[in-house]
Amino acid sequence: MVKYFSDPRRLALEINLAIAKGPTLPEEALRSAEKLLNDRDRRLAHGLVHESLRHRLRLERIIKSMAPGGKPPKKALEILKIGLTQLMFMDRVPSFAAVNETVRLAKAVVPYLSGFVNAVMARLAREREAKREDPERLFPAEPCPQDLTALGRLSTFYSYPPWLVERAVADLGFREARALLVASNLHPRPTIRVNPLKTSREAFQAGFPTPLTPTPFSPHGLVPGGPSLGPVESWPGFAEGLFAIQDEASQILPLLAGEPKTILDGCAGLGGKTLALASAFPEAAIVSVDNSAKRLAHIPPEAMRLGLKNPPRVIEGDLRALDPGRPSRYDLAVVDAPCTGLGVIRRHPDIKWNSQPGDPAQKSALQLELLLAASRFVAPGGRLIYSVCTFTDEEGPSVVSRFLAQSPDFAPLGPVNFPQRLKDLFTGPGLMRLWPHKHFTDGFFYGLLQRRSP
Repeated sequence: MVKYFSDPRRLALEINLAIAKGPTLPEEALRSAEKLLNDRDRRLAHGLVHESLRHRLRLERIIKSMAPGGKPPKKALEILKIGLTQLMFMDRVPSFAAVNETVRLAKAVVPYLSGFVNAVMARLAREREAKREDPERLFPAEPCPQDLTALGRLSTFYSYPPWLVERAVADLGFREARALLVASNLHPRPTIRVNPLKTSREAFQAGFPTPLTPTPFSPHGLVPGGPSLGPVESWPGFAEGLFAIQDEASQILPLLAGEPKTILDGCAGLGGKTLALASAFPEAAIVSVDNSAKRLAHIPPEAMRLGLKNPPRVIEGDLRALDPGRPSRYDLAVVDAPCTGLGVIRRHPDIKWNSQPGDPAQKSALQLELLLAASRFVAPGGRLIYSVCTFTDEEGPSVVSRFLAQSPDFAPLGPVNFPQRLKDLFTGPGLMRLWPHKHFTDGFFYGLLQRRSP
C-alpha cells in the first residue's frame, strides 16, 4: 500500500519501498497521487521513480561502496537512491538542491541516519561538480566490479536481474544482448499516430509547433523532437482528435490486416489496437472483447474523440468462453495476449523487478489457449494475428508453432502478403519481430496466420 505525499521525493520513496516489498505498478500509484502535485512536481516524481528503477542495481552498488561494511540501512539506501538519481540522471536539478532535499527527506523518515545521508550526498555532489569542471573526470567514481563475471557486470552496470541478462545473452549473444539492455534503458519519446480520418501525416507535421520525425514503418507515425510540450492532453490537435499516442511497433497492425470488413479484437485492453484498426478501416464492424470492464471503458470516449462514425462494440468477457456461432464470420481476429512485457521495459522499468524466470513459460500456456480460442472466429480465408510485447521465444515463435501443430486449417503468411517496408522485419514464415536496439520501437512479436479456404 503506497502512502501518498505532496512532496515528489517522498512520494517516489514510498513507491520504491512498495515495489521492493512486492509487485506494485508505479504508474497506478503516480496517477493516484497526481491530484496532490503541480505539473513540475508531477514530472519530478515520474522521473525519480522511473530513473531510480531503471538504474536500480547500479545505484545500489555505488551507495553500498560508500557505506560502512557495504551495508547501508534499507531506508537510507532507498533515500540515497532518490538523491543519487538526481545527481546522475537529472541535469536540471542543482547539486545543492539534490543534497538539501535528500537530507530533508532523511530527517523526515529516518532522522537518526540523516548525518550518514548528508555525508554521502555531499561527497557525490562534490564529484558531480568536479566532473563539470573537468569532463575527463569520472562521475560517479564507481567501484570496479572485479568480483563479478562478465554477465554480472552487465547485470550491475545496466541494472537488470541476472536471470534476464543470462537469458538475453543466451538468445542473442553478448554484443547484441548488451545493445538490447542499453536501448531498453533509454527513455523513449511518445510516438504520435496521426488519425487518417481527420488529417494526413504531412499536414499534421507542418502544423505542429515542434519538429516531428516520420516513423519508417508506420505511415501515420511521428516522433516529437525538441523540448517537452507537457501532458499529451494539452498538445495541439489532441482535443480535436487529430492523433493518438501509440508506439510504432503496434501502429503497424493495420498494415498486417488485409482489407477486413469484420474484425474481432479478442484481448482489447485499453483499446489502442482496436482504435488504430477502426481509424484505418472506418467501414469495418469491430467487436472488442476483454475481461476487464475498467479497461474497456476507455474505448467509447476515445472513439468519440477520434471521430469514429462506426465505433467498436465492446463486450466484457473471456475470449475462451465466447460462443463463435456458426459459421465463423470474422475476416480478422487479433489476439494481443497478456505477456511478460519484457519488450516495454524502456517505458515501464518496474517490469525488470516484477518478473521472474518462470514467467515466460507460464504465460505461454495462456497465450496458446487464447490463440486457439480466437481461431474459432476466423472465417475461411480470414487472418489471425497474434502479438505480444516481449522478446522471449516461449511467448512468440513457440506459441505460433504449437498453435499450427494443433490447427492444420491455418498456415503462416509470408512477406509477400504485406507492404515492402515491412519485409526486413520478418524472421521466418508468419513471424515478425521489432527490437528497441534495432528499430527504436518497443520489443514486439507478431504471428501472422491465415485460415485456409475450402
